[in-house]
Amino acid sequence: MQWLGSGRGLKRIQDGKASFVALPAGYSADAIAEDRRGDLWIGSVGGGQGGLFRLARGVLAQVPGAERLRSAVRALLVDEQGDLLIGTDSNGLFRMSAGQWTHYTASDGLSGTQIRALAKDGRGNVWIGTRDAGLSAYTAGASRPSVRKWASPGRRSLRSAWTATTSSGSPRDEV
Repeated sequence: MQWLGSGRGLKRIQDGKASFVALPAGYSADAIAEDRRGDLWIGSVGGGQGGLFRLARGVLAQVPGAERLRSAVRALLVDEQGDLLIGTDSNGLFRMSAGQWTHYTASDGLSGTQIRALAKDGRGNVWIGTRDAGLSAYTAGASRPSVRKWASPGRRSLRSAWTATTSSGSPRDEV
């Protein structure tokens, strides 16, 4: 089964057949993550402030407490502990764990607050790509992100980055 995000919702493709799950008017499916239970988390840049939805057993619902994000959702990832990491357009990174929310910004160690990508490596570390200040890493088991920046000589920060995965889908541990 595959899920594809669109400007109006989610398209599910299974056994060559497609079905559609609509999001509320004004929302789009811009980031998708699946948790251990098989529930889907959907991040949106729509609705003025963005949105976060959960699709569980065929029922779509807006996530309670998501108004605290105060920004469009650009990236989602379920980490090794099963927590949901939420990258926002301009308000940093959030971690949702058992209904508890933790907010990370530059003062917590992030290199920037405009999160565009989240990826896990084979060691359980989470890599956080930002639009405004490069790349950060969240070390598995750490209480806060640690900053690691890469830049070309004579440049302030890395403006573009590509990620590659092995055939098993895991990001490579070396560059």
